[in-house]
Amino acid sequence: MNMDKSIIITGKKGSGKTTKMNELLSKFDKSETAVMYFLDVFCSDWRELRKKTSIIGIEEFTMVDHLDFLYGLCELYDFKFIMVTQMNLKEVDPKLLSHFEIIECNYQER
Repeated sequence: MNMDKSIIITGKKGSGKTTKMNELLSKFDKSETAVMYFLDVFCSDWRELRKKTSIIGIEEFTMVDHLDFLYGLCELYDFKFIMVTQMNLKEVDPKLLSHFEIIECNYQER
């Protein structure tokens, strides 16, 4: 599978966002992928991580500044991210969003 853009998966709690992220990550060789919570992003050695992986799943970013920061990492280290959020993307500058593919999850348990 080839990713042209990083992906943002949006939806409410319980909508299947993380399941969708894991489904997409499973299409890549495990040696190419990693998954981390957003707060781990600040503790990571990105140069070392880039030697090992190219696709990173990010659990739950919550602010526009987080997305801006992650986009900077995409550009600086040539990563692709598959990220999940409950955030309303209407709050985000459309120019920034144009760099991402958006997937909306609407699964609801019955």
